[in-house]
Amino acid sequence: MNNRQRRDKGLAYVTDASVLTEQFRSRILQKSYNRMLPFNVPKAYLLLRLTGVKFGKGTFIDTPFRCDYGKHITLGDHFYANSYCTMIDAADITIGNHVMLGPHVQIITAGHPRHYGRGQTVSLQGSPV
Repeated sequence: MNNRQRRDKGLAYVTDASVLTEQFRSRILQKSYNRMLPFNVPKAYLLLRLTGVKFGKGTFIDTPFRCDYGKHITLGDHFYANSYCTMIDAADITIGNHVMLGPHVQIITAGHPRHYGRGQTVSLQGSPV
């Protein structure tokens, strides 16, 4: 099983080249989406769909919008997200009908495995200036 399959099954995974490729593709599409609105709404929605975001009628996501993949996001009818919405969709995000999000809302499904135990150390080092 590769890391993308592990991620999609909710298992621990490593962000390898295949996972990064998906993220980069999504971010390129998001950048275009964020530049299209409010000038070309049909093209903006096409770009949003190409990221894999599934959304119902009357949905509007103000810019800038950011997500990791897009393909793990499902939005109901008449969904509205104000500016600076971030959805980190390493796992599924499902939002129903008639939901409104204010500015700067973050929905984050990603986490990092934590292994507690004696003798574990964490060392952080900065780079020389």
